[in-house]
Amino acid sequence: MLESSPGMNSNSKMTYSQLYGQAGLTYIRFEAPVETKPNGQKKIGGSRPAFSKIVSQPTYGKGDGRYYSLLMGREIKPGRFVILLDFDNKADEPSKTGLELIIILKVDERGAPEQSTPSGGYHYLFYVEADQVDQITSKTGLIYNGVKYNADVKFKNSLCNCQPSKIEDYGKHTWTNPYQLLDIPKLPDDLFEVIRNKAPSPPSTPRSEDSEAYQEPPTATDKELEDINQLCKCLSGSQLDDYGTWIRLGMIIKKLGAPMSL
Repeated sequence: MLESSPGMNSNSKMTYSQLYGQAGLTYIRFEAPVETKPNGQKKIGGSRPAFSKIVSQPTYGKGDGRYYSLLMGREIKPGRFVILLDFDNKADEPSKTGLELIIILKVDERGAPEQSTPSGGYHYLFYVEADQVDQITSKTGLIYNGVKYNADVKFKNSLCNCQPSKIEDYGKHTWTNPYQLLDIPKLPDDLFEVIRNKAPSPPSTPRSEDSEAYQEPPTATDKELEDINQLCKCLSGSQLDDYGTWIRLGMIIKKLGAPMSL
């Protein structure tokens, strides 16, 4: 049971299931093993129940599963699709901790529901509009200003572990203000630019000689014309009979600006 929020009637109390339902969020409940990461942090591991084809909120009874996960990329209100920005509390070369990116992007100042995780990371929920959906995919790791951070985007067919999930003797998922889930804000434009799929740059094609703009050759001076004539007189008989030699010589003479009458 949640405590009442300062912005709500003092008698208003909900379960997390009721709160998620009122916010338009779909969740699953499940059992899973706890796994330890190489860095010593723990997480809810194992596989999840099939959820990609869930259309409406499943009905659960007491004891059906101690862990909760919200389904991302789902429509929570007409034309609004929920998205999670997940910032991890870890730094492993070449990636920096996601907590630094929270500060740089001021994510904690955007009015989004904020949830701390057992390992010290943070979750932020926003919504995107229908015309943005095809520009977003789930991502592991975010690059900002050329630096990679341990921060993830969870959207279509992704999950957000959530309160009241907890890992015994380690930590729990906790919403800073659960009732903010009732008013999830739109993802700001600057954050959308950070996470959206970027169109690949077209491959550069080396310019061929034929594709370059045509330029008129220079006009040879009288002195240059005299030098060209002397050069032609140096050709041997075999060279004069060779077609390839005449072609190469003609190209050279043309570039030097000699008239066709030469």
